[in-house]
Amino acid sequence: MAEKVKRTKTRYTSIYFNENTKKYDVKYNYKVYDPKTGTNNYKAKWVYNLSTLTEARKVLVD
Repeated sequence: MAEKVKRTKTRYTSIYFNENTKKYDVKYNYKVYDPKTGTNNYKAKWVYNLSTLTEARKVLVD
């Protein structure tokens, strides 16, 4: 069975330190408007295995 992922928050919003890989993960949320129903669909996207905190912050800005 796969090992459970343990992430700890950093002082930066949406950036987490992955305890298993010793690298950083970035999670950002966004919404997509659905014109048929007239509602917003909320989604999340992860970027995994960033080696440094500076690299993670750069991915979050882009």
